[in-house]
Amino acid sequence: MKKVIISFVLCIGSMYPMQKADEKIDVSLMHLPPELHVHIIGQLDGSLDEAIQAIKKLRVTSKYFNTLIEANAGSIYKLLATRFNKNPMNVAAQFGIGTHIRSNVPYRTLLKDWSGKGKALLASVNLDSLQQVIQNLQQGADVNYQDKYGWTALMLAANKGYTVIVKLLLKNKANPGLQNENGWTALMSAANNTIAQLLLEKGATLDLQSKAGWNALMVAADKGRIEVVKLLLKNKATPDLRRKDGMTALMMAASRGNIKVAELLLENKANPDLQREDGLTALIWAVSKGDHTIVKLLLENKANPDLQKEDGGTALMWAADSRGNTTIVKLLLENKANPDLQNKNDWTALMWAVRKSNKKVAELLLENKANPNLQSKDGSTALMWAARIGNIAIVKLLLENKANPALQTKTGMTALKLAVNHPEVQQLLLQALSKAR
Repeated sequence: MKKVIISFVLCIGSMYPMQKADEKIDVSLMHLPPELHVHIIGQLDGSLDEAIQAIKKLRVTSKYFNTLIEANAGSIYKLLATRFNKNPMNVAAQFGIGTHIRSNVPYRTLLKDWSGKGKALLASVNLDSLQQVIQNLQQGADVNYQDKYGWTALMLAANKGYTVIVKLLLKNKANPGLQNENGWTALMSAANNTIAQLLLEKGATLDLQSKAGWNALMVAADKGRIEVVKLLLKNKATPDLRRKDGMTALMMAASRGNIKVAELLLENKANPDLQREDGLTALIWAVSKGDHTIVKLLLENKANPDLQKEDGGTALMWAADSRGNTTIVKLLLENKANPDLQNKNDWTALMWAVRKSNKKVAELLLENKANPNLQSKDGSTALMWAARIGNIAIVKLLLENKANPALQTKTGMTALKLAVNHPEVQQLLLQALSKAR
């Protein structure tokens, strides 16, 4: 077979490889597995329809070939499009395998029929083909066409960061205010600040929110798009708008560990004490991630360390339990976090630290006047937990800080009884009980 070197002309006038009609393509150039070569090569002499039908028949001969063709569908349709000088999207539609082009739900269904001008425009944007977009618009495609999920070409181009195509679409009167079925706009999807600026110049609404409450600032904060965040705040985006569940842009920045975004938001008067519907705050997010830099930043901006979640949990409890991070515990205590706050089960930060055998955190809490004799709803104390797990070092620490070994749970259990499997701990407790008498 005569091999053809396929050259792409890198200009708007030549999107596809050029070749003479009587020449054949070296299939190996298309990265197909060897098992498919013999079957594909023989289908390039007839028409496109004949080639597609032959490949479809091959799919049903065995599960093996069906899987192989599915896995290499992208290469096959590009090969056929090149050989027969067709739009790859039209070939894909005829070929009947669409998932290789885009897995996102809004675009799967488009591959069933690319004959509509609006759908063809979306397809061209998806391929990042400026030439095809120009052709689609010249042929009368509706620049504001929305697919069944409400997506427009502008939303897609903004989301994928195709700045030149965004400019072209806006020049052709694309409406930046349209929303998809979830209420998302092109500005919410803007992948970079250049695109965001273009959209704002054309009247995109800064604080418009989706059905779930997302707005452009939240999305940019969540994705760490620092320059977009800067631009939106410069244009007076409201930093404290909430999603339906109460999440704010600052909480998103904290949850992602993005200190630069958090700094920008705080500089623009974002409220660090807003709470999600379950009571979670930006500070608790940062603590749960073990991010002491954002914890410090939030505390410097007067975040309240004693705000409690719906279950009563505080930032200090999270620090004592989930991470045992002494740096964060110190920061919280230095900023007047109350070590004796109790959650809905009456647990304290000290109990969490003891349960996790974190002696350093327990020491910090006790140094800051944590009460070792507070009891949970079932009557348990920090000492009982230390005795139960047999941590002799923490038992000593608690006893030195006036933990009462005689306290009982609601069922009459004591630290001594709970230390039944730890004779050394029992000995310490017996000595403490003897002194108490």
